[in-house]
Amino acid sequence: MSCLPGLADGLGSTLIRNAVADTAIDRKWIVFDGPVDAIWIENMNTVLDDNCTLCLPNGERIKLNPNTMRMLFEAGIPPYICPRFSAAP
Repeated sequence: MSCLPGLADGLGSTLIRNAVADTAIDRKWIVFDGPVDAIWIENMNTVLDDNCTLCLPNGERIKLNPNTMRMLFEAGIPPYICPRFSAAP
């Protein structure tokens, strides 16, 4: 649930929010399968860097647990993905 009235979480932010709320020590994997849009992946920069923080359009920030959470991006056309986004942490 978004913190601002009138805005609702999408599928990705809902999955991430649920994974953050799960305090079990098991690894949580969030898999994105499909074409990777350049603007969309640019918005994932803060998740993929050392901050591990998802910044939502409404200004909310969701801190991911770097020890238990992983994201996998499976794109349709790998040659067009920047190596930065395909490297392991």
